[in-house]
Amino acid sequence: MIFRLFRSFGSPVSRAFSAQSLGLGLVMLSGSAFTHAATLTLTDPYLLLGNVSANSVGESTGLRLQGGVESGRPNSTAGTTATANTGASTIPLTHYAFSTAPNFWSASTAYSADKTSPWTLTFSNGADTRQVNTPSASAASVMPFVQNMTVTGTGSSPVFNWTVPGSAVFDAQRIQLWDTGRTVSGSGLSDIILSQALAADTRSFQVPSAVAGKPLEFGRQYSIEIALVDTRNNLANDASVSNTLSRSKSFFDFTLSSNPNQPSNVVLPSVVPGGPGQAPTYQFDITNVGGRTVFIDPDVAVGYDYKTGAGDPNFTSVLLPTGIGDNRFTLTLPDGTELVINGGERFSFLNRNPAGFASFKVTGIETSAMLDPMNPTAFITGLEFAAQSGSGTFTGTMIPILQTIEGNVPVSGTVGLLAVGLFGALGVTRKRAKA
Repeated sequence: MIFRLFRSFGSPVSRAFSAQSLGLGLVMLSGSAFTHAATLTLTDPYLLLGNVSANSVGESTGLRLQGGVESGRPNSTAGTTATANTGASTIPLTHYAFSTAPNFWSASTAYSADKTSPWTLTFSNGADTRQVNTPSASAASVMPFVQNMTVTGTGSSPVFNWTVPGSAVFDAQRIQLWDTGRTVSGSGLSDIILSQALAADTRSFQVPSAVAGKPLEFGRQYSIEIALVDTRNNLANDASVSNTLSRSKSFFDFTLSSNPNQPSNVVLPSVVPGGPGQAPTYQFDITNVGGRTVFIDPDVAVGYDYKTGAGDPNFTSVLLPTGIGDNRFTLTLPDGTELVINGGERFSFLNRNPAGFASFKVTGIETSAMLDPMNPTAFITGLEFAAQSGSGTFTGTMIPILQTIEGNVPVSGTVGLLAVGLFGALGVTRKRAKA
């Protein structure tokens, strides 16, 4: 049943882009049976080109070639080891015991044209050795990332919506939910708890009331992945990994909200994790922001640095949330000018510079507020942009300023959030949930 469910859903994923799943067809290589070693069974070999966004689940980012099998049994817990010969080098295959695919094996490497020919996969368990070849990935082209990812609704079944670039050509989509509080086989890669194929024209997904037999948990961080898939047969009816030639994987972190005033269409950024003791970066990709007001949020945060991306319209005003600490914040402009502003009061940058600013900083958030950036409604900030209505793209960042307080260690992984439209700002405080 697990195998059938996984194949119908599509595929999972990987650490360094090193895990994904599912495939077409069954490959079983027979051989002598040994009483001291189980016979190896290899199912659905694959090789694909992946374009992986920033993420907090442990996957390597950028262009990656990924190969392996959807199922290799017995797995590593029974002593099986495996390698992949890419034609240019031999690299280890790793077993990832995902909830959606407990016998999944994958190897990942940075893209190089000399590694796109079929890989030879070698599995060994005791005296039993099996080899299988993957298909070629030489015809793969890069898939773009989705844009404007938003979440709407409270409770355990939020609704996600997204758009795709107008020039994108793909055959199917796949959605996966990751539990970032649980790692797989001690690898540091998060667990996949849901994997489901979607039609190419789908732009919305509601989390089921039960995932892996139970609702999602409040106070726990999850990541949702949207993949645009170019299938090998150019058909949408088989989005399995073995039928995937190329795909993009866009990741967005979220936590459930129980606030009845939760704004709709909250836009989620991708998270670029920071190093030990360093703050993460929240990377946005929001189109048509010119002339509009948008709201963004991202271990205890005491402030945030805001910056536009190259070519983005400048910020023209800011509206900070209410209900955070004493409701008073320090706004620092690019020239070093410091101003005290209140939450809920819009501050216009145009009074200081008719062109607006490309960056600014907000500080003065009390540590007692215990803002947890893992909660996407912790510090929703209203931003207004220059340019004519309906034009411009916001590809900028929001970086939290962290402060360690006695008895609490700042959380290194965080989530940013952007809500499109003018909404009431919310303030939520909690400590990060532990797995």
